[in-house]
Amino acid sequence: MKIESPHILIVCWEFPPKRSIGGRRWAKLAKSFVKLNYKVSVISNMPSSRHEPFHWISTEIYSKIKTYNCDENFLVKWLNDYSSPLRKIKVRVAKFFLEVCFKGTIYDRTIGVENAFCTLAKKVIEKDNINIVFVTGAPFNLLYYTAMLREQFKSIKIICDYRDPWIKAQNYGMKELTEKRRSYELQKQNYVFEKVDIVTAPNGFLLQEIKETYTGKERKVAKFIELQHAFDPDDVITNRKVENKKIKIVYAGALYLGSDIYLKLINDSIDHIKQNAPDFLPEITIYTNDMDKKDVFTRNSDTIKISNLIGEKIFEEVSKADYIIILLAEHNKNYLTSKFFEFLPYKKPYIYIGPMGFVSQKIEKEKFGFCLMDKTDLLKILSTQSNEKMISDGLINENTFDSITKEFLKKIDFESFVNEYA
Repeated sequence: MKIESPHILIVCWEFPPKRSIGGRRWAKLAKSFVKLNYKVSVISNMPSSRHEPFHWISTEIYSKIKTYNCDENFLVKWLNDYSSPLRKIKVRVAKFFLEVCFKGTIYDRTIGVENAFCTLAKKVIEKDNINIVFVTGAPFNLLYYTAMLREQFKSIKIICDYRDPWIKAQNYGMKELTEKRRSYELQKQNYVFEKVDIVTAPNGFLLQEIKETYTGKERKVAKFIELQHAFDPDDVITNRKVENKKIKIVYAGALYLGSDIYLKLINDSIDHIKQNAPDFLPEITIYTNDMDKKDVFTRNSDTIKISNLIGEKIFEEVSKADYIIILLAEHNKNYLTSKFFEFLPYKKPYIYIGPMGFVSQKIEKEKFGFCLMDKTDLLKILSTQSNEKMISDGLINENTFDSITKEFLKKIDFESFVNEYA
């Protein structure tokens, strides 16, 4: 029987009401699915009372989504409890038992919930008559657990979305794994590729990198299709021009592993301006949770401020800024991150800081902004370049979540895709 209106299940560990940036991409995609009149259910981690409700999506959209929760393993909670006065003891105990009881990385937030998750997912699939499952990682065990559902539900379509690399990750404890533990993670990923229908990632470089980590022997594996990042027009606020002020430069996000050399370049650039043209000294604000990097800017603390991430309030700061920093490191120099798209509608020129790669080339070639390669470049940008580089409305409209959702569904021929085994 033909499926006229597919019911979608999204598996996303950090879905709203949690504030985590890990849930933003799929909260926005869920919103687009709802606007296209698809029925949507979600399985996510158990929210806690301290999280603000309905972050990333409105209460109206949220009310149209069926939500289900799966709690974390208590050892994972201990490992990540930064507020407890007994933190050191709890972390030590958690590490010991997680390493004894589990084979791969112990820093996956869904470790130890396989049975609980699979039991819940089976109930949701049957109760809500699910036709297609989208699951996103990290945490990557979620991809593995979801792929296991194929054994019972042969006709359901499964799409795995990678927001980060799994095997070649710079975090999640992957770089420090023994060969034996890394091999176990690789076995899980091979299983995922062999059981699911499609693997997606936000850009072609990441997608190819993920594809090349497959070491299995199956000839038929998942298709690999790009599902790019985008922005939500509902998040965009009117640009707020503040007169008679210093040039304002903003960065928001992680200070990636390997970015120290580029943080030094920012420092050196400010030193150069102070020595040669102090009238052009900008006001730089870096919003990040990597506060351990704060001391890097001690000598220029009058010019460079570091603050914790401020959630959706960052859009107000961007609206008042003159330039936006795009900071990358060697491992992600080819990745157009979510921030690249989120800040696009404000039409503020980007200042790229990082190794040369696809992102720097795109910024220069398509005139999104400038590249900071030498300590003298920032002064040149601020003193001789216009910051009125306008990006066309057409380019902006192509990069909304609604647009990329429709494009992706068209790319996979969604109606035929979900009806293949109906």
